[in-house]
Parts: sequence; structure tokens; C-alpha cells
Amino acid sequence: MLRFPFIYNFKLTLFLPKQIANQVLAQSITPSVATSISGFAKMYASDLIERAREIQAAWGDDAPGAPLMPEHLREAARRWRVEEGKTSADPVAAMEGMNRPRVIGGMSGRLFK
Repeated sequence: MLRFPFIYNFKLTLFLPKQIANQVLAQSITPSVATSISGFAKMYASDLIERAREIQAAWGDDAPGAPLMPEHLREAARRWRVEEGKTSADPVAAMEGMNRPRVIGGMSGRLFK
């Protein structure tokens, strides 16, 4: 796991998680909650980048110094959603029986179940 030394040195400002949580929850959050949210965001981003690097190598785009392309990140996010059961591989099947305008990315559109 090469991601941990890089994540340790990367600091996410607490303003952004607080601002997003305020918009989503419509209430302010404590600094400890903002720290927890930023920790989860860092782990998600590092996992996504690690998967994108694996996809880049599998596709043969991993020349020395080659940057990650948006399609590598999109494919990594798509595979993560499929593996975690967040959506079906078929977007039409994910929306079956649901109110289509509310469905975003194959999810039900609700924050909590």
C-alpha cells in the first residue's frame, strides 16, 4: 500500500467538508465531525486513484511519467460502484421501478435509508 505516506502528508482544509455538510444537512457541524469527513474523503480519493493506476496499467497507458486521464478515474469510480453494490452494471436495470428523475448514478436519491 503505497498510498499511506502520501495521504499522511496531504491535508484537506476543514472549510470544505464543513461547507458541504452545511449544504447537505442544513445545519452546522463540529470540527471533529469535519475532521472525520475529511479523513473519509482522503481514503476514498486515495482508493480511487489507486484503482485508476491499476486500470491505467491494465490498459497499457502506464508509460513513465504518464498522467492519469479522466477515463481512468471514471472507470475506477464505475468499478467501485459496481463492486460495492451502489449501482447495477446496467444503468437501466438500476432505475427499474424507481422514479427516474430522482435517480442519480443508480442510487435512490435518498441520503439515509
